[in-house]
Amino acid sequence: MPATTRLALPYPTASDTADVPRDVQALADKLDPASGAGAAMDSQGTLAARPAAAVRGRYYFATDNRVLYRDDGAAWSAVTPPTVGGRVNANGTIAAGVGFTIAKGGTGVYTATLPASFVLTGLSVTPFSSAFRVVVTQSITATAFNVVMGTIGAVAVDEAWSFIAIGTQ
Repeated sequence: MPATTRLALPYPTASDTADVPRDVQALADKLDPASGAGAAMDSQGTLAARPAAAVRGRYYFATDNRVLYRDDGAAWSAVTPPTVGGRVNANGTIAAGVGFTIAKGGTGVYTATLPASFVLTGLSVTPFSSAFRVVVTQSITATAFNVVMGTIGAVAVDEAWSFIAIGTQ
């Protein structure tokens, strides 16, 4: 019986004897073999809602921490490193992004808080300004960081900014 080139799925030809149950069973066995090496399956939801690992080749995207996981039949492993990012308006409201909160302090001072399951390992912060700005990140912990925005002359200013945080679970 010939097979497709990408997934090697079997299909009958005109010269094959007609046997629908056999042909459907051959296709089902290829897609869902006992070894678990068939077609990939994916689903998504919160990390807490992720099913127990048990089906090799299954993928799950956790929408709360934005990480893709793969089930090897015994355990889930992160395929992508966890990242959180977004854009913050000068007044401290979130312009874009998910998975974080912002608290606005004094002039030019912002505190970003990340999910409790996120462990910050890398951070990049960029101001949105036509003027040159100084950005200082301080009090960096596993789940939070402060941003202080200012001018070259060390004058604090409220300014829109963006960030990307890289972490581990």
